[in-house]
Amino acid sequence: MNKLKRLFITMTAFIIACVCMLGLMACSKEDIVKAKFNIEIYNYTDSEMDSFTLDVDLYRHLAPKTVNAISKYIKDGYYDNTVFYKLDEHSKQFMIGDLKYDPELQENEGFYLNEEMPTVEGEFKHGGTTGSNLKHNNGTVGLWRTWAAQDVSYNMGRTGTDSGRATLFMPTARMQAYDDYFCVFGVYDVEDTENKKTVLALTSTFSNENYKEFVIYYTREADGSLAFHCVNADNFFKDDIENLYEAKAGSAELACYNYYTIQVPMNAQGQVAALIKSAKIK
Repeated sequence: MNKLKRLFITMTAFIIACVCMLGLMACSKEDIVKAKFNIEIYNYTDSEMDSFTLDVDLYRHLAPKTVNAISKYIKDGYYDNTVFYKLDEHSKQFMIGDLKYDPELQENEGFYLNEEMPTVEGEFKHGGTTGSNLKHNNGTVGLWRTWAAQDVSYNMGRTGTDSGRATLFMPTARMQAYDDYFCVFGVYDVEDTENKKTVLALTSTFSNENYKEFVIYYTREADGSLAFHCVNADNFFKDDIENLYEAKAGSAELACYNYYTIQVPMNAQGQVAALIKSAKIK
């Protein structure tokens, strides 16, 4: 009788363990959102735009608020026709999301701001979340911060705990200083054939001498709003600009609206050479 009882207990424990394991596996699958980005990159050899794709896994179980927000933006077409660029002094990452491009526009070199989305609470260690523990390596996607001028030193990376809105960044190398201060919510397989082609083409586009530098700056209007401007870096003279906006140290103003330099690859026709044409949740 005791043997039967022990056998029954053992079998019951085994069944419970299997059910739990299957449940965990199911949750894991449900918590990874699949996204595909359709990208166009200029081929300087053939003088035409080539089509590429990038498949990214969005880790909702690590950063649910961020992934839910980004997934919605993808479905709504937020990232369509957004420009790949690099920020001055941040050469180890691609930026996408906040800048769009229309070659027909006569002002601001054809660039214009994407819609400003609500701030997403920082899902990283110094924002109070321990689940988003992914490191900033090549092959990851993170949410760029909405910098606020919190102190005189402008050491915003160590003081702010908010996260971002909808601008994404893709590290091209190990960025240890970002760990725990930005939300990494996506991962793509760097060994996947199509992903590898896409990243190689992007890297090559930025490494040639065909990119241009532009300065993005803002002026404060009479009603207190900020007006967006984009000019060729050679034509930017800070002292000649009236009402130039700069975030004040010790205030809650967003320093992301300070003037800054970006690098954008351009094709033979003087148009943007790397952009997301569309994106979707698979």
